[in-house]
Amino acid sequence: GNMLGVLHSLGYTRGLLNSLRFSERRRLRSLVKFAHIGLYPPELKDKALSEGTSALPLLKRLQIYASVVYVDLLAILLPVLMLLGPFLFLVEFLRWWVGVLWTFGG
Repeated sequence: GNMLGVLHSLGYTRGLLNSLRFSERRRLRSLVKFAHIGLYPPELKDKALSEGTSALPLLKRLQIYASVVYVDLLAILLPVLMLLGPFLFLVEFLRWWVGVLWTFGG
C-alpha cells in the first residue's frame, strides 16, 4: 500500500516537472544525486545541502559524478537495447528450442 502511494506521488511529480520543461534525464540525475546525499552522515548531508556538493570531499563528489554519468550512459544505451531486444529474444528462444530437441533426442 505504501509503495503504491509513493509511486503514485512520483507520477504526479513527474507530470509537474514535465510541464515545467524539466526533462526526464534531468529528473533522474537529480534523484540519483540527492539519493547519494541522503545516505551520507548528518554533518556531510547538511554541508552538501547548505553549501553545495563542491563542499564535499573529493571521493564523495566523484561518487555522485559517477552515478550521474551512469544515468547518462543508460539514456544512451536504452534505445540500442530496444533495437537489440527482439534479436536477443530470438537467440534465447533458439537456445531453448535446441535444448528441448537435445533433451528428447530430436
